[in-house]
Amino acid sequence: MAMINYLKRTVNKLFTRHLLLTNTAIAVGFMGAGDAIQQVLEKKLGEEKPFDKTRTRNMMGGGLVFGPLGHLWYSFLDRRFPGAKTSTVAKKLGCEMAIGPPLILVIFLSVGLLEGKPPKKSFNEFKDNIITICFVSFN
Repeated sequence: MAMINYLKRTVNKLFTRHLLLTNTAIAVGFMGAGDAIQQVLEKKLGEEKPFDKTRTRNMMGGGLVFGPLGHLWYSFLDRRFPGAKTSTVAKKLGCEMAIGPPLILVIFLSVGLLEGKPPKKSFNEFKDNIITICFVSFN
């Protein structure tokens, strides 16, 4: 029981006092896990390339950019539109739909930079994928 109470206190601290750090760590972890899962799926679909640790590391680097930006963005939305009424949530979603694509572009450019790609190539990859990303994100 003492261990459970300790874990509860720790989680509470992480999601109150250390929220920026927590959000950044979650973004880094999810970006890395998402890329690792994608590579496993690609292998199962017949791609004959080895697991690319550098690619996963670079995606995690994108999480280092996305985590703090997302934290600041959602903190701003919560201050600007406090509460959870339907109209308030609709305003937050509208803002999210407006800022989502530019934020995703920053992630594409950041990861591309880590991979040594020219910004134009990263931008073209963004253009090729943004419709799918928005469709998945907003559904």
